[in-house]
Amino acid sequence: MKVINILSNLDMFVTKKGRGALNQLKKNDGFTLLEVLISLFLISVIITLFPIILQFFLKVKVPADNFDIDIFILDIYSEINVTEEYDVKKISDREIQIQNDKRKINYRYFDKRLIKSVNNDGFITLMYDVSKFDVEETKDVFRVNVGGKKTFEIAIKKQ
Repeated sequence: MKVINILSNLDMFVTKKGRGALNQLKKNDGFTLLEVLISLFLISVIITLFPIILQFFLKVKVPADNFDIDIFILDIYSEINVTEEYDVKKISDREIQIQNDKRKINYRYFDKRLIKSVNNDGFITLMYDVSKFDVEETKDVFRVNVGGKKTFEIAIKKQ
């Protein structure tokens, strides 16, 4: 009762445009019991389904991140298979060179990165966070051991 009296006393301060809003404020009864029950039902359904949805997404397996390893392996084999003749040299324990009749490619380990240089110009970072890069030369092959998130080995045949 007091609210209606206060609102009716405010009528003298409200302009003609504001009277529609004042009338709306007087007529607003708030939420009905039915609206509250429907809202509580929807909230309880969402809360009930949340753990089921969470378990579903936790079971989904994300494929391993081997993209940079795959790119490095494909890059070496594409350089070897460009021509029939190629020459592989071990420059140091941290660097290997593949030379074909088109160009000279160096792969070296520097500052936890695996870097590719073409004709000793520029560099392309092939892998980040590399913890190990060793080149071993045996009688028949060069073995390149690369370690990071995963460790792998590439064998390159001598010609």
